[in-house]
Amino acid sequence: MDNTFTLSDHAIVRIVDLLQLAMLTGTDIIDNLRTLRLSQDGSKLTISNEDNENFIAAVARLEARANEIVEESMQGDNVN
Repeated sequence: MDNTFTLSDHAIVRIVDLLQLAMLTGTDIIDNLRTLRLSQDGSKLTISNEDNENFIAAVARLEARANEIVEESMQGDNVN
């Protein structure tokens, strides 16, 4: 039995996403990669639907928080 697998395109894109996330947030890429969960699909390792939904939700939360910080900063600039 051959236990050799390759990464699906979706998994490769997620690794790129995690690298970009690490650069934007100043977090260690290793910590981000540890969150990666792959599922076997034939001879490929891919992202599960659940992991994909969790990642999208996490990015949406980060984006919402970033927007809050910008708004708070803008309100602070308007105080005389």
